[in-house]
Amino acid sequence: MEASSVLLNEVSIKASKQTIDTYGRTLASIYLTPKAYMRVPRTSDVSGLEQATILDIDNQILLKEVDFLLIRNNFANLKYRIKLYSVKNDLPDKIIPTKDIIFETSENRGWKKIDLEDYSIVLKNYKKVAVSVQLLDAKLKDDDVNKTLFLVPSYPSPFKKSFFREKSESEWTPLKNSFLYINFQAYKLKD
Repeated sequence: MEASSVLLNEVSIKASKQTIDTYGRTLASIYLTPKAYMRVPRTSDVSGLEQATILDIDNQILLKEVDFLLIRNNFANLKYRIKLYSVKNDLPDKIIPTKDIIFETSENRGWKKIDLEDYSIVLKNYKKVAVSVQLLDAKLKDDDVNKTLFLVPSYPSPFKKSFFREKSESEWTPLKNSFLYINFQAYKLKD
């Protein structure tokens, strides 16, 4: 057999752009601060404080980013963890295992965007998931003596509720008519 060279025509391969879907609450002109809810304490020792909301999601998604809204806080620095939970009986249930998603911020207003692409989190076979923001540590501003809570505001929604607890092992307290300003940006994957 003799080797021969063959000149091939140029082939162009174009990858289709994957769309990014948003799951959860995006900005609107109305929001409620946690002070609107009588069951939420006004001050706390901070560590372990957690807020969650339940999001309807597609069957299989790859998380790109999680966003939540800050309207104000009186802390110089905040350290927090993003946690994901399965949902049972319309409550956050078991933690969905992921690498720890821990971030710090000194920002006190605006959307906080956390890039999740390095975490490679695929949520498969969930119709709903709960996403929470848990405070790990907070440094008060020098002139502040109050340990005022840092909490995510919510949108007044008659069909949604958010959840609150002061410590990570406490029972969840539901807050009716409350849809936290938290959302996922995610790629929808084929089954």
